[in-house]
Amino acid sequence: MRAKNEFRFLAEAYDTKLLIEKAVNGVLMCSKDCCGSPVMECKCGDDCPHCNCFMIQKAVKDFGLKDKLLKENWEKGTSKAPKGKSFDMSRGGAPSNVDAARDGSGGRYRRTRPPSAPSNKTHGEMEEDRTTALIPKGGTLEDFLRSLEGKTIKQILDDNSYMSLYMSNKHGIGGQREGSDRDAMDFANKLVQFVNRDIGKKRPKEREYETEEFKRENDYDSYREARYNKTKLSMDRNKARREGKEDEMNKLNDEIDKLEDFMSNHPYQRGMRMIEKEYDKAVKDYHNTPLTVEYLLDSSSDRYDDLVAAYAKLGGQSETVIDV
Repeated sequence: MRAKNEFRFLAEAYDTKLLIEKAVNGVLMCSKDCCGSPVMECKCGDDCPHCNCFMIQKAVKDFGLKDKLLKENWEKGTSKAPKGKSFDMSRGGAPSNVDAARDGSGGRYRRTRPPSAPSNKTHGEMEEDRTTALIPKGGTLEDFLRSLEGKTIKQILDDNSYMSLYMSNKHGIGGQREGSDRDAMDFANKLVQFVNRDIGKKRPKEREYETEEFKRENDYDSYREARYNKTKLSMDRNKARREGKEDEMNKLNDEIDKLEDFMSNHPYQRGMRMIEKEYDKAVKDYHNTPLTVEYLLDSSSDRYDDLVAAYAKLGGQSETVIDV
């Protein structure tokens, strides 16, 4: 009954529309169209079109509302991950972008983090950290590179993509980045190019199936002819469709299906698929192998020189001396 009275008070005091928050397991939750977290943990402002959490938090602060639905979960120190995310219990309850539904209730990834979890970082703080994850916080360039030991190239690529999206949102897509933002993004891009420098060995620019020897051994000429004929028949089919010639269109469909079967089972395409699969596995293994100090401090690459120069623009120094 008290909760209803306080809801009425909030509506009258702040002229809000119908409250769209609701209680889940005894805790008032933000709208599922917003962050889906407990109301007292929502970070939205008063202009959010999806929730009224700001108003409720203000009422709690200004008028000392003590309702169990508003306060109990907050005081216990628990927190709830936004929809589609979780807390990784194998890392002490640290925020994770893995969906909590992935491994079920009580698994590694949980929607609600217990008060006993060592980590108390919120998802908002984690997202903020990711915008600067690839920017050194001090020390030499080599100090920063050593700190990346054990991380994978995929993690660095993901952090760089997140940082790039953040910058695009901040400056607009195609917007001109200036000053520290420009230099920070340049350093992050140079870091990606440096750690990903051997990608060409895993997926070469000239694929094996593009060599004349492979084409000759796998009857490429007949494959190319079938592909050409399929393209021509597809254009004829589109014309028949526009002219409403259904019988002709069906006949062309049958001919196209035969060509597709021929190409799918052709030795050239089978060989191409097998090679691409090998390339994909090599790249995946490369990107998911933990980085070593030896690899990170290999200064023989031109990419390393580019990285040193980019770090100098951030005001940092390197243990390696180069002309910049």
